[in-house]
Amino acid sequence: MEGTREFRNEIDSATSKASSVANKVADKAQHRISEMAGSWGGNIEDVYHTAQERARQAADASEDFVHKHPFSTVLGAAAVGLVAGLLLRRR
Repeated sequence: MEGTREFRNEIDSATSKASSVANKVADKAQHRISEMAGSWGGNIEDVYHTAQERARQAADASEDFVHKHPFSTVLGAAAVGLVAGLLLRRR
């Protein structure tokens, strides 16, 4: 029972981190687009809102996937971590 609780906490943590990263990406995109607004002119707000909406949709899709496939998500993250660790260890 305790293992299940820990597993659920890990999934909730992963979901929270994914959402946080997606929000940070959206904020950085907003900042970058604002910087470029002077050189692009006209429809920069439309471009910004489209990019922001797509980023939020991606974040929502990621969160839904994690909730629907928690075991696969944890295994995938572990595999990526293992490969990254092996690559870094070789250097």
